[in-house]
Amino acid sequence: MRDNIGKYRGRRKDNGEGVNGWYLEYDGKSYIFREEKGGFLVGLIEVIPETVGESTGLTDKNGVKIYEGDIIHIWSSFYKKDMPKAIVFWNEAKAKFDIKEPNGLYNNWLPKANHQGWFIEVIGSIHDEESCREESS
Repeated sequence: MRDNIGKYRGRRKDNGEGVNGWYLEYDGKSYIFREEKGGFLVGLIEVIPETVGESTGLTDKNGVKIYEGDIIHIWSSFYKKDMPKAIVFWNEAKAKFDIKEPNGLYNNWLPKANHQGWFIEVIGSIHDEESCREESS
C-alpha cells in the first residue's frame, strides 16, 4: 500500500459493509476514517486490508468515483469501438493508475478514456462491493 495521498474505499471488518474516507495503517491493522458530508472525519473503522482501494480522482460517465479495484467498461460511440471489461489498478512501475484487461494486458487508457470520444462506466468491483460505490458531489 502506498502512502496515504487520497480518498479510499474498503469493506468493514465487523460486517463487510462498504466505507469511504481516509486510510490509515496502525499497529498491524487497517482503518478508514469515515467522512460525512462537509468533509468531517467522524469515525475510525477497521477494514479488511485486501479490500482497500484508492480513489483515482476520476469519475465515470454517471458521476461515480473510480477506485482501484473497480471493474470498468470502456467504449466509444464515435469510434464505434468497445473494449473488454478491465480492472483499475495501481501500476507501481509507472507510478500511475492503469487498467488491466482479462487477458492480462494493461494499457494507459484510464486517464484519457473520459475524453476524446471515449466513455467509462464502473460496473462493479473485484470485491463485488456495490455498497462502497460513491457518487461524486
